[in-house]
Amino acid sequence: MPLPVLEAFHGLQPDPLPRGPPGVGQPAALRVSHGPGLPERTGHRQANGSDITQSSSVVGAVGSHHADPRAGWFEYGVTMEAEHRRKGYASEAVVMLLRFMFDERRFHKCGARVFADNEASLAFQRRLGFVEEGRLRDQVFSAGQYLDVVMMGMLADEFAQLHSPSE
Repeated sequence: MPLPVLEAFHGLQPDPLPRGPPGVGQPAALRVSHGPGLPERTGHRQANGSDITQSSSVVGAVGSHHADPRAGWFEYGVTMEAEHRRKGYASEAVVMLLRFMFDERRFHKCGARVFADNEASLAFQRRLGFVEEGRLRDQVFSAGQYLDVVMMGMLADEFAQLHSPSE
């Protein structure tokens, strides 16, 4: 991953509390670029880094982690800078990542972990097609309190039904 991208990635603060998303791993295999002279939405796969850029600045990151190719499942995480949320960048990047993992890598299931008090992230996952599969009670201790983590999941065939290849 180029050093400026890595520095920008580490500078992202997805939440006012510096607790980070649960289960975050290394960013993976996707770059979405928007800017002058580029088609409106262009995806470029990278071998080892994932970031979301707008006019050459990093605005967020998406990545897969905890991948188990033998069992056919993986987890993913996404984060966006506050001023770039609700503009479609995260949805586009996640759909591209899921399409790559389901169609190219042949995984069967994707999981996502979301803090139970993060209503915006829970709604985002549901809009993508994830369903709640469980809750890990008092799973994370942060800022003096225990937090629940909601486990969400989507199967490859559910993804294919919801997201056409032209999307």
